[in-house]
Amino acid sequence: MANHDDHAHNSAGALPALLNDSRLDAATLIEYYRQMVLIRRFEEKCQEMYTKAKIGGFLHLYIGEEATAVGAIAALQPQDHIFTHYRDHGHAIARGLDINALMAELFGKVTGCSKGLGGSMHLADASKNFWGGYAIVGSHLPLAVGVALGMKMQRKDSVVMVFFGDGATNGGEFYESLNFAQLWTLPVVFVCENNLYAMGTPLEVHSSVTEIYRKACAFDMKAERVDGNDVLVMREAALRAVEHARSGKGPVLLEAMTYRFRGHSAQDTQKYRTKEDIERHRRNDPITRFRTLLVNEGIATEQQLRDIDRAIDDQTEAAVRFADESPEPGHEWITQAGVYAAPIAVDPPIHGE
Repeated sequence: MANHDDHAHNSAGALPALLNDSRLDAATLIEYYRQMVLIRRFEEKCQEMYTKAKIGGFLHLYIGEEATAVGAIAALQPQDHIFTHYRDHGHAIARGLDINALMAELFGKVTGCSKGLGGSMHLADASKNFWGGYAIVGSHLPLAVGVALGMKMQRKDSVVMVFFGDGATNGGEFYESLNFAQLWTLPVVFVCENNLYAMGTPLEVHSSVTEIYRKACAFDMKAERVDGNDVLVMREAALRAVEHARSGKGPVLLEAMTYRFRGHSAQDTQKYRTKEDIERHRRNDPITRFRTLLVNEGIATEQQLRDIDRAIDDQTEAAVRFADESPEPGHEWITQAGVYAAPIAVDPPIHGE
């Protein structure tokens, strides 16, 4: 992986070669497809539940970006850590969080992964080293770097992967985090999900440098732009980055080129882009691309994939039922859910101290 490579990795013609990776068997490839479809169906169901007022607050959907999360997180090990932004459902599913608990969290139920107190933008699961979505743009980048510093000081064999959008790369937290991570040679993989818009502002309007990966040159950091709509190309780039970070060579910035098919949030009227532009990007749907590959390469049949689709439909319906039937949080959350800590008893000071 060259420093500041001026060329994006293009998947055209590369996929059959990637399929020769000894770590990729048919079951693994089909599992990547299942994860991407599960994210898509979960998000579509969330949109439906939002319109029915089952989900409140803000809702930021990951539809169209599934390959980025699945490909990147596939490169991680269980001891690795993940931080992400408020468009966090896809990362949570790719990390293996239970979708019943995820849906319950969105419904604000006590059976949710954050006991119903976090909602859509604050999913977390300590058992998965998944430290959640953060609602303030860029606020989680210094936290991710802090965990990476802790991992290095404790000599842990752990990498921290942190996801953020293109809009976050204009804030001070981004530059401070990259500088600190490179200065201390920390095991961080920064993944910028460049979906071309910071809320409703096009990339070329909000950033003077539109090739985000080039921003790493200020810190002499390894950086690469990749096709974030291709799960295997994304995985390959993430494997290189994770190996670089884990081996003690320092952080890496990956710029994943992708596109969200829905608005910034569920209430977005999308007046800043045309229907023609959205449809043009839909022709590059990451799930359709990967499905076609699996069938054309004889890895799965259309019937196998349809069976997976139906099973996922049933799974998401079951998640809604679970969330609907789960109880609301009671008042005990004030003292028992980590919101407040009981005071620690200390011995009175000895006279004269």
